[in-house]
Order: sequence, then C-alpha cells, then structure tokens
Amino acid sequence: MDEAESAQYLRQRVPIPVALRSHFGDANDMPRAQAAAMLSAAMQLRSDGQPTLVVGLFLVLLEAVARAVQDGPSTPETRGRAIADQAVAHFTVDECLEISAYFGGDQVPLPAGTTFGTLAATVRGLLGECIGDPLNGPIAAWSNSA
Repeated sequence: MDEAESAQYLRQRVPIPVALRSHFGDANDMPRAQAAAMLSAAMQLRSDGQPTLVVGLFLVLLEAVARAVQDGPSTPETRGRAIADQAVAHFTVDECLEISAYFGGDQVPLPAGTTFGTLAATVRGLLGECIGDPLNGPIAAWSNSA
C-alpha cells in the first residue's frame, strides 16, 4: 500500500466494541490509528507513528480484549499471551519480526537452537510475550471496572 492508501486506511473510522467504550472516552467509533494508539498507550507500549501493520494488529487485539473484558475476570494464562498468540497467528514471520522491531524486539536474540522449522513458533512466542504480558494490565483493570 502506498503512502496515500496508508494514510486513508489509518484515518478510516472503526467501531469501538461496547465493552470498551467507557475506556475509550465513550466513543462509538474513532480513526483506526487513534484506536490503536489508545490501546498501545493503555498497555504502556509505544504508540507514536504506528505503521499500518501495527495498527492492524492492534485492531485485532481490540476485538479480543473486548471479548475478554465482556467475559469478566480470568487468569493471566487465559488472557494476555493467549490473546496475543491468537492475534499474531495469521501474520507471516517477517511481519511478526517487523512488528517486534517496532516495539524494540529486534534487540532480542533468538534462542540458541532455533531452526528454520521452529522459527515461526519462536518468533510468535517472542511477540506473544512482548505484547501478551502488557495486555494483562488493561484487561484486568477494565474487567474489574465493567
């Protein structure tokens, strides 16, 4: 996608799930980039200048977080990392590496013994950890206040 298409994509409005509206200023919808940045900020992850790939991931996460909040409190094992792992499942290894690099994960070395056969699972695991653990805070807070 070129710059104009990317800018248009980021400006397009998306609905805010009902379960999260009170945490998103009671907005029914907002631009994609804003919704993604607000979720990133809630997770205390980088939220400036997000590329379309990162915004797309965060919109998937937004829906998953809304379901988790709606379902009520749950254990960390069934929320953050599990949600992140499901959210990145359809991204390619190079897309996961690009997302990871945006959040500083390009400084994390791959574990010794990683093979081409295990690379995808390893990268997904690193990304799940990078995004999944920070997800637990807002999910717990938003579940308890819903």
